[in-house]
Amino acid sequence: MVQLNLIRQQLKTVELVCNIAQNKQLKIENTFSFHVAYANENRNCRAHLQQCALSKENTDEFRITVDVFGYFACFGVDTPEDKKQAHIQAYEQLFPYAQSLISFLAANAGVPSFVIPQTVMDPNRIIVSKPPEETSP
Repeated sequence: MVQLNLIRQQLKTVELVCNIAQNKQLKIENTFSFHVAYANENRNCRAHLQQCALSKENTDEFRITVDVFGYFACFGVDTPEDKKQAHIQAYEQLFPYAQSLISFLAANAGVPSFVIPQTVMDPNRIIVSKPPEETSP
């Protein structure tokens, strides 16, 4: 059985663009990229989530991007299928951190509060590949 335990999370970069005209209603879309690198014979992994909330009409008008990393202890990650399950668990544990950062930044930029939705990952769409270099947490 695959199990990941979050050891720590880290905010690496933040980008905030807020050039919204007064009383303008925004249409926000969310995008993300997510990658996991394993180390120590799959006993540890580092996940990188880049989460964006941005204006559908003009990204120079409104855009928030956060790059967050999660460092995990891994148990039961032996096969490519196990890695797919670990990938999903890492995303589900790291996403709330990115979600709260985006909500906090938007509120402090004067944008009415909103909460970005979490994506439900399909294990059949996850690509497991060997990273060019292993990274220890």
